[in-house]
Amino acid sequence: MWTQSFSRIYPNISKEQIWAAWSDVNNWPQWDKGLDYCDMKDSFTEGAKFILKPKGGPKVKIFISKIIPYQEFSDYCRFPGAKMFDEHFLEETPEGLKITNKITVTGPLSVLWVKLVAKKVAEEVPAQTESLVQYARTLHV
Repeated sequence: MWTQSFSRIYPNISKEQIWAAWSDVNNWPQWDKGLDYCDMKDSFTEGAKFILKPKGGPKVKIFISKIIPYQEFSDYCRFPGAKMFDEHFLEETPEGLKITNKITVTGPLSVLWVKLVAKKVAEEVPAQTESLVQYARTLHV
């Protein structure tokens, strides 16, 4: 198993703004510049699935496995011999909103998928989170 986590506290942003951006999956490319598109036909609920198309990569089917509104959600994708989990957390602190992203890869071929996919995804999380916050600050919820 491989895990990498990123956390940062952001002042002047609400959990409602971040949640609005997170739960609007089809508009993720508005703030995640590494995506060509997301196609979610279901509502943002546990058990829903969607297609995520990274720039320069193949389409990936993503499954939403857990949602606690305004607190956290988790999703995962399957690779041959491995699963990659992406957990997202919100925590209000006196300094601002703490946003955490945790990526975990499990399975017998996890070492391969960490090298091929997960390390690059994890490296992009800090810039992706900054872009998420900038985008969410424009939302009036």
